[in-house]
This record gives sequence, C-alpha cells and structure tokens, in this order.
Amino acid sequence: MRRVKARAALCLLLACALLLGAPCARAEYRELREGMRGSDVLALKTAMYYLGYFTSLNLSDSYNAVMTQRVKNLQKANALPQTGRADAALQALVFSGQCVPAPGAPDPPAVPTPSPAPTPVPTPIGPQAQPALPQLTEDGLLPAGTEPYVYADADDGLWIYKSDVLSVEIRRYTDTLNTLVWFETDVRCTPGAPLTSYLSAGKTPGRRGVNPIDLARDNHVVLGITDDFFGTRRNNNETVGIVIRNGKIISDKTYKANRARFPNLEVLAVFNDGSMKAYLSDAHTAQEYLDMGATDVFAFGPILVSDGQPGAHMGDDTYYHYREPRCALGMIAPYHYIILTVKGRVRESKGVYFDWLADKMLEKGAVEALNLDGGGTVALVFMGEILNNARYHQHYRLWPIRIIVFYQRGQLQSPRFFAIILPCQILIERGHPAMRLGITEILLILVLALVIFGGSKLSGVGKALGQSIREFKKEVGGKEEEATSAPAEAKEESK
Repeated sequence: MRRVKARAALCLLLACALLLGAPCARAEYRELREGMRGSDVLALKTAMYYLGYFTSLNLSDSYNAVMTQRVKNLQKANALPQTGRADAALQALVFSGQCVPAPGAPDPPAVPTPSPAPTPVPTPIGPQAQPALPQLTEDGLLPAGTEPYVYADADDGLWIYKSDVLSVEIRRYTDTLNTLVWFETDVRCTPGAPLTSYLSAGKTPGRRGVNPIDLARDNHVVLGITDDFFGTRRNNNETVGIVIRNGKIISDKTYKANRARFPNLEVLAVFNDGSMKAYLSDAHTAQEYLDMGATDVFAFGPILVSDGQPGAHMGDDTYYHYREPRCALGMIAPYHYIILTVKGRVRESKGVYFDWLADKMLEKGAVEALNLDGGGTVALVFMGEILNNARYHQHYRLWPIRIIVFYQRGQLQSPRFFAIILPCQILIERGHPAMRLGITEILLILVLALVIFGGSKLSGVGKALGQSIREFKKEVGGKEEEATSAPAEAKEESK
C-alpha cells in the first residue's frame, strides 16, 4: 500500500513540477543522444532516477552509453521503439507523470527536485538550398530517355544526381555542439541496372594499388564509397572473411560468430533482387551465399541493424567504444539504400560511435545495415571528387583502399553500380608534399646530426662535406671540358 501511495505521490510531484516551470511543449526540447552534454541531459537523468531507471543520484550531464541503454529500457517499458535517443516526445512523456516506471523502482524521496528547463542549443545544420528539380517518377527517377540532372553546392552541402536509372542525394550535416560532420547519402537504383562489382586489373584482386580519384574519373563514376578493406587483410595474411564480388568467391575463411574482436567480419550480402541482408560471420559459407542468390558479400562489421532492430553490439560500451571516422551501408528497401559517411580525426569532427551509426540508420528507415571500413581512408566520391576530405585524399598519400561505385555515367552499354578497387600498396601522387624538404624537416635533420656527431665534430663534418662537394663539382667540370675540347682537337688535326 505504501508503495502505491509513493508512486501516486511521484506522479503528482512530477506533474506539479511540469506545471510550475518544467517545459511541456515538445518544441522546447532538443533531441538528446549519445555524445551530448548539458543541463537538460542531467534533468532527464534525474527524472529517470525517480522512475527507477537509475539507482543513484550521482549523475553527470553526459549522455553516455549507459544513458543510451537506460533510455532503451524506458522505451521498452513504455512500448516505444528502442532507439536509445530521447526525442521531444520521450522527454515530454518522462516529465508528464504518465511514464511507466522501471520494474522494482525505488520509493522516491518526499520532494524530488523539479527538472530545470533545457538550455536552447544549436541543432545540427544541414543544407539550406531547395533546388528546383525536374519532373520525377514515383521512384524519384527521371522519365526514361531524359538527360541526367546534376546539382552540386559544396558550400551548402548538397549534391544531387538524377537519371532514369539512378537517384543520388547527398546532404552534409554539421553539429558544432558535438564536434561532428557527417554525410547522408540516399541511393535509389533500378532492377535494370543493379549493383555490381568492379575490381582493379591484375590476376589476383587486391595485388595492385589504384588511386580512387583516377579510377572514379576514368570510369565516369557518379557515386563511390570505401568498402570492407578485404584486400589489405589478405595481403597481410589475416583472416579475410566471407567475401564475394560479381558472383565470384574471393574468400571463404572467417571467424566464428560473436568473436570479441574488431572487425568481427560480420557480413552484408547483396542479392540479385536488389535486397541486402546482414549475417553473423559464420552464418553461411561463400557457396551457400551464391546458392541463395548473392552477388556480393562484404565482410567487416559490426552489424548495425538487422531485421529493423539494433545489432547485438549496439549499446555495448565495452565493444570498441570510441569515436572514429565511419562508413556504413544500409538498405531501406530493395534497390533503395542509405550510406552514412562520418568525418573524424580532424578539428571540426571527432567521429562517432557504432551506436550513433545504428541509431541514424534506424532513423532513416534502414532495416539492414553494416559498418564498413572506417578510419583515415574513408572516402565518399561524387562525380570524381571526394567530398568528405578532399584535401587529404587528393593531395596527400592514399592508403590501400577500394571504392564501392554506384553507376557509371557516359556511353556504357551496361551501367555499373558497384565497384571495388583492391590495391595493396601505398600510392604517393606526383608532387606529394612529403617528398619536399621544408623548414621543419631541415631543422629535424640538423638536430639529429648534432645528436649523432656532437657539437665539436659537427663543424668538421660540415667542412669535410663541403670539400667533397667542391671536388665532385671540379671533377665533373673537368670531364665536361675534356669532352668539349675533344671535337676541337679533332677538327684541328683534320686541317
């Protein structure tokens, strides 16, 4: 009886807090998700404590992995989608006094602290332009026979490609509060031009390096992203995973399922009906995937979304839980895909956790999704240009990468949508900055020389080096004089 009264008192107190100053309009709440901080995060945690979702008031203002899991528990108890994000509706529910408490929730104190109003903060900034698109079909494509439409505005962060067989819409978002920049790419293909794979030349895929910029431009690629990095694993004699390209088996060796390592080589299979499906690493053999109708199988992981639900490692803050540049591929429906490309390791963007990718995939409607290779080689290529880090990838050395290509424009009898480039060596472009000596490099060389030879011997080393150079130049000059005087002497003798 006492417990029932305590619950009733809790509901009454929360309702009073709401009326006395806690915000009630959904428009006043910003969406909270992992990686965010603020007084509104602490207020939500405090309210969740009184509902039994936390066992202590020793709470921080950080929306961390634990908070994500607690929110999922609350959503489950209230029959809501378990996204782990606290949107405006969820926060309003928590503060309304009508939220279902956690099973076995502790009795609340006599007077719980009212939740403060959340502090307004900038929301992620996306493209502002709304270009006038040509007439499209219900599938978002151009009518048959129509010339492709291309729109690109790097300043605004919006890129669009429309044809009668392909639709690509890329939007860049910037979140200054969480130091994050990411790209959301919506892709719609057609059964007449399905995904396929394109390998670099050579007897063995993955044995030769290819510049992704050159490959994209030479093959008139519309859209490309980096893939599962299988070529490097094979070249390093590592377990490659189940890998298929263009209906051909590249590798059939993988780990046992649920192995606690990264990458765990979970896969995303692409089938000949345009569908995709995520599987555990050892769910099927390569031949079984071919028998099932798979055309391509990518092995990396972890699984972000499977059957419309977060993957098994999502919400697990012990599984490689750190922010990094990421790349993920998911399916909304057959021939309708979503790509997430996240910048990281730069001042303006620190990267994201796997949970963030999974939540965003679910938000965009993906029912299957896999994390692909991330890190410094993540590349999003549109019409021959890398969008996510153009300066690094076009003017600096390119590490071993491959790209997944959606459609090749131009005069092609059979458009290709999916291409993998499998290099094994580091490529350095001509004129690479690292091949020139700057002030920093010269100072470093001088310091090393001082350490090796010592101050007393350094002058002697310099003197000997200068003398050697002078003698070398004198020797070369002497040979040149002999070479030029020989014809003259021969001419004199002929007279």
